[in-house]
Amino acid sequence: MLQNLVERKRKYEMYKKKCFNTQFVTFIALMTYVVYLYMFIIKPTGGEIPVIFHTIFSGSHHTFIALLIVSGYATAQYFKKKEDKAETEFNNLRCEVIRKSAELWQKPSQWQNRHEVFTMMKSEYDINLFHESK
Repeated sequence: MLQNLVERKRKYEMYKKKCFNTQFVTFIALMTYVVYLYMFIIKPTGGEIPVIFHTIFSGSHHTFIALLIVSGYATAQYFKKKEDKAETEFNNLRCEVIRKSAELWQKPSQWQNRHEVFTMMKSEYDINLFHESK
């Protein structure tokens, strides 16, 4: 049961990292594109809206870059949903271990060793089994 808990924690951490990396790359791409638009399209045209739109929509590379940014956002949303699901599964299993700790360590000698196991899980895997709250 504890091994399953560690695996779910790793899965949650993996999705959290993927979500952050995707969000970061998408944000950097968006900011770079906005700076590019400002420096090379908006500023040289003097801010004339019809000319700006014509320049942006006449080039296929602008559409491709916009699609890349949108797909990066969609990928970030996908990983965010996966992260939320993994976090829920992890917390549900963690709370189940806490609730069933009396059943898992029934003998008094085992109950004393429970504290050592919980401390090891907290120090090595950053999994708090002492309290149900995060």
